[in-house]
Amino acid sequence: MTTLNRTIETRLKIVNVVFFSFILALVTAYSLQVFSFEKKIETMGHLERFLQDILELRRYENNLMLNSSADDQDNIVIYVKRIKGDLKLLQHKIRAIAGDREFDQFRKNFDTYIARLPAGNRGLENSGQVLRPYGKRMADFASHLLEKERKLIRIHARIFLYTFTILPGIAVLLVMLTIFRLTRGVVDRLSFLRRAVRDIRKGGKFTPIRDDPHINDEISDLARSFNKIAAELDNKTNELIQSKKLADIGTFSSGIAHELNNPLNNISLSADMLLEEYDETPKDEAQEILRDILAQTDRAGNIVRDLLDFTRDKKPTVRKLRICDVIAGAKKLIENELRLKAVHLETWKQPDLPYILGDEQKLQQVFLNLFVNAIHAMPDGGLIHVDTHAGPQGFIRVDVSDTGAGIPQEKISNIFDPFFTTRRGGTGTGLGLSIVYEIVKKHGGYIEVESQVQAGTTFSVFLPVATEAEDEAGKEA
Repeated sequence: MTTLNRTIETRLKIVNVVFFSFILALVTAYSLQVFSFEKKIETMGHLERFLQDILELRRYENNLMLNSSADDQDNIVIYVKRIKGDLKLLQHKIRAIAGDREFDQFRKNFDTYIARLPAGNRGLENSGQVLRPYGKRMADFASHLLEKERKLIRIHARIFLYTFTILPGIAVLLVMLTIFRLTRGVVDRLSFLRRAVRDIRKGGKFTPIRDDPHINDEISDLARSFNKIAAELDNKTNELIQSKKLADIGTFSSGIAHELNNPLNNISLSADMLLEEYDETPKDEAQEILRDILAQTDRAGNIVRDLLDFTRDKKPTVRKLRICDVIAGAKKLIENELRLKAVHLETWKQPDLPYILGDEQKLQQVFLNLFVNAIHAMPDGGLIHVDTHAGPQGFIRVDVSDTGAGIPQEKISNIFDPFFTTRRGGTGTGLGLSIVYEIVKKHGGYIEVESQVQAGTTFSVFLPVATEAEDEAGKEA
């Protein structure tokens, strides 16, 4: 199947050209028909006068037969001349209407009528009887001729009516249907674009726009450009999330260093002690020291593994999750930072909460960002309280509250905007909450915030509960 390369503009131009060409042709044909109709009406007027002249001729012919008056003979001559003038004027039209044979027969009767006219006053008493049959034939011909012309005019009027009322109506209807079909096709295809934009704006979910591959027009170009931009935006968002992870690691790097330093110091001290007193150390005690070294090694390895799992740009994995496990993972990553900043993080959960469906690493990023923001809001220490419970129907709600400085009400509406930050001195990228917002939206949830200056802030994260169908989809993924 070939690709339709006509643009919408081209198709609209074609429709306009065809429509206006039709209108021009219709106006031209209408003008010609009106002119022809006027000619036919004029011709019928001449034929009526032609018939009237013949009937007047016959009237004087009857008078001649009854009265034998010389005046009647003079009048007959007058009307004979008028009929000759009519024939000279209408000869071609009469031939066209009646045909050559009938016209020639009429001309023969008319010539005979003229030839039988009496000369002078002789034979007036018998001339009416002689002229009568020829006059009757002439009158019958003229009457028949006029009736034919009337029928032609009626036919012409019907054709005129059908051609210039019904046919233009059908043509206009077809043009309207064509424009409606073209407009409907454009609107239907644009609705996909509108839906895709709405999905990205509301939920951060990008679904490529599927367009007819056999059409190549402005909307096709727009859909391809949109798909390309949205895909690049999706990739940039993922890159931004990854960059923010590394930035977060840098933020609490001192805590990570302290966390790694403890097991490494223990390993170093245990190894030195075992090395110095190797010969004097009992076998059981040596084994205990070695087990402690292995335990500290595992501890350091777990720390490194947790960091690698968090920072690695893994392929998104959607599966069933317990929200408390996600929060515990985020808390584990930031425990030392909490100790260094004198911030206490406590959690409470409602028992028997249902599963959610999501990407564990990205959801950990959500709560890690909220925890980091809370720590920065409490430079002199404070409390972070995480309350996990059932939210509105079909959702789990997680409230992350702090006892920090709070956010002014005039700034709350902007806190999820990229690069917007409430920190002083230009610190902070302004991307943390923007990333939180995008991740939560991509998981089908939403986030709310309440804050009072000098009283603290509460971020409420709402995540949808996994349905049975989503559970199966998560398992397949």
